[in-house]
Amino acid sequence: MTPQAIKPISNARERVEREQARTQVEKRAFQRFHTRVANIECSHSQNGAWRQPQQPVRTLSDTEPGGATIERIEDAFQETLLDTDHYDDEYNDASIHEAIAGELGPGIAHVLKQNVDISQNLQTTILEAAKQAHRDRRAFSMWLDREATSLVETDEQLCKITATVSELADSPFEVWSDENLTAARDRLHALEHDCDMLADQRQAFLNERPPTDNLHLDGRTFDEYLYHSQDFTYPVLSEIASSADRIQQVRGWITQSLTDSN
Repeated sequence: MTPQAIKPISNARERVEREQARTQVEKRAFQRFHTRVANIECSHSQNGAWRQPQQPVRTLSDTEPGGATIERIEDAFQETLLDTDHYDDEYNDASIHEAIAGELGPGIAHVLKQNVDISQNLQTTILEAAKQAHRDRRAFSMWLDREATSLVETDEQLCKITATVSELADSPFEVWSDENLTAARDRLHALEHDCDMLADQRQAFLNERPPTDNLHLDGRTFDEYLYHSQDFTYPVLSEIASSADRIQQVRGWITQSLTDSN
């Protein structure tokens, strides 16, 4: 088997490792952000509600004067989420409110932009958004762990198949007996069946991933998101297909040798 044949899973494993590291950084950043926001002493709202003002004026309704300002939230976001390398790169040309909209939701970003002080209700809403973001990363991290395990296990099985096919491909078929050629052809049939089994297992693995509503992902869209920057979308299925093609090629050589000997 050529080096190119094992590239999809190898690249996929590197991609998953990078995403695992990024997700862990994001989890910690949201946790720090949540702690920073929770420690803010905010204004007490008279009716426990905050609203988006109709006019583009920075004003807060129903809050007592002298409370913590919105700037405390923005500083906390800047010094936690945007302090990570990949978020700094991702939101490099964006305003602080555009970045907050991307991570906590456009509604929160709009209210922060239009107000000066922080009400308790606004603080609670931001804390819940940070908690949800942290839960989303935790769920995504579990998916990544399962994906990493699946890649390793499939890689090990395909390496065994690859080694056998490569050994047969390098054999001097022209001097083999019909009995040996037939045995090798049957062996390749069995290896092709093994590939089919691996493909079925991977397909079942994709289908068994439970949808995660907040991540807007299911089994297939997870692969599409994770590997969209690669030359493949489904690395395991791509590599299995390459292995099956190679098996058919070598089997064709053996079949031709059997024909030539008769």
